[in-house]
Amino acid sequence: MVAVGSNASPQVLQAKFRRGGVSGVVPLVPVRVRGLGVGLSAHVSTPGYVPAAPFAEPTFGLKPRLLWAAWLDGEQLACLDETEPNYTRTTLSADEAPLTVETGERLGQYCVYASKHGVITDTDGRPLPLKAGQDAAVRVVWQFLGEQVPAEGPEVTRELMQRLAGDESARRGAGRALREHGRVVADSLPRRELQALPYRDVVSTWKSVSLPRPPSARAEVSELRVVGTTSALDREGQSCAVVHPRSTVARGGTSAVQLRGDFGPAVVARLVVDPAVGEETVRVDQVLRNAMGVEIGERVSLMPVSVPGGVVADRLVSRRQYAICRVQPADLATVEREVCLLDELTLSLLGVASGDTVVLEGLTDHSGGVIASARVRALATPAEVGERRRTLSGGDLQARFPCSRRVLAVYPDLPWIFLDAATRDLLGLGNGRLSAIRVRAARGHQVAKEARELMLVLSVALLGLVTVVENTFLLVLTSVSLLTGAVVLVLTRLRMRLVHPRPRRQPSPGTPQERAKPCLPEQRGGDVEEATSPRPRRQWDDVCEPALGERRAARVEGPPRRDVEILPRWLSRRHTSVPHPRTSDVVGVTPPGSGDEVDGRDPS
Repeated sequence: MVAVGSNASPQVLQAKFRRGGVSGVVPLVPVRVRGLGVGLSAHVSTPGYVPAAPFAEPTFGLKPRLLWAAWLDGEQLACLDETEPNYTRTTLSADEAPLTVETGERLGQYCVYASKHGVITDTDGRPLPLKAGQDAAVRVVWQFLGEQVPAEGPEVTRELMQRLAGDESARRGAGRALREHGRVVADSLPRRELQALPYRDVVSTWKSVSLPRPPSARAEVSELRVVGTTSALDREGQSCAVVHPRSTVARGGTSAVQLRGDFGPAVVARLVVDPAVGEETVRVDQVLRNAMGVEIGERVSLMPVSVPGGVVADRLVSRRQYAICRVQPADLATVEREVCLLDELTLSLLGVASGDTVVLEGLTDHSGGVIASARVRALATPAEVGERRRTLSGGDLQARFPCSRRVLAVYPDLPWIFLDAATRDLLGLGNGRLSAIRVRAARGHQVAKEARELMLVLSVALLGLVTVVENTFLLVLTSVSLLTGAVVLVLTRLRMRLVHPRPRRQPSPGTPQERAKPCLPEQRGGDVEEATSPRPRRQWDDVCEPALGERRAARVEGPPRRDVEILPRWLSRRHTSVPHPRTSDVVGVTPPGSGDEVDGRDPS
């Protein structure tokens, strides 16, 4: 039974069942109904108020209405029928007014109580909605009863209801007066005197709806301790979270995961499985940690999610390159527009220009599933817009523009993306402050953009072939070759612009032993003992001559004062001190002839 008035209150139902001597245990669940409006019945109840009544409305073009449904047994239903003398219990089917439970179940039929008196209309002849309130309904009743309508206000409405409750003739005359003045219309609901079916006999269908799943159908969430990622991780253009193969989130079979800390926004990352990771830990990239405001050693919850997108485009065009950005409310110039503002560096990293289309990937609810996404036009953020927002930012989450440095202890912050409220709701962000989303280039838009640039050249080439080549087979073969080459050229240019190749270490020439062998040129004024153990290259080797690259300090006869580096004469004459390559000490260099010689030798 779907309630549209006071029957949606558990206290009202329990009072009715208590007076009827039946059980007061009633399951009440929220449902979404299309094609069923809620208005005001064309009669006055005994307590003096105008009760609610359902009426038929179009099933298309209107949002589903949130109502409450009660699961009753036979005794409770019979007791409720006795308490509704002004209503007729009728049965509605799913074709007339579709009803969907929050679990996603669409019931084949259900019951409602339709008014025997019709519903009150407004001056245009449309049913007066329940949200108009008792003040409007009671004033309409008093107006057509011929009474003087007093001033508006809750106290006046309460006084009028008390007068109606104490005057039975006025209550009976209210319905007649409304019908005489043409302010009553039929509810257009069918009247079916059918026996109410038990829930087990009702035919139901299950469809995908935008309602929360039941707790048993929610995605499994893992809670792991955060550690940093290694430099050997191949991210493939996405920020990654690495887990153990036996982790619960790894058994979900998805390629992405949604992470959320104890406090802060959630973020989506690429899921990587590695046996080297501990079963109770997860390796999280630094960008993801900054997005959530999470430090190493803290714990995060992980939920497997699916990312929309084509696998064919990943293979033919290019793999996806993401940038994670911090969401900011849109500037006044871009409010209520399907655009976003990004800084020039982020646009360059994505391989797009200002005015191109980008794909925004948001979050999903607690049930997992596919994350929300949207395609918008990306524009470069003007300098004055960014400066103005930085000036206005500050405070905690209750501020209009909260500061990530104060709330999440993150500074510097992620790149900003400016989105309006409609786009934020579409991405599943709602009113979440400091949310983080993923942004990538729309590859279809980029393919069309590259193809437009080659279309003119290709058209001129094909036109020239038609006028020059007379052989049909050769013409077709040449045309196909041109088209194939154009496609290959477009894809190659896209890959070069959209994909960032992973840097790889280049091997140095020669063997490690040859690279570590010291170089000992001849020295004047003394013997030099050859060093037998190889040393790593010093930071200041690039300043000196190549021959001095691996030379140690020369031994000086006499009492040792300190080790000195052998420097070229031009360096010893121009500089009075040279920083030691390993420590912060300074090795003094004395010019020749200064009197600081040892055994007649210049220590420089």
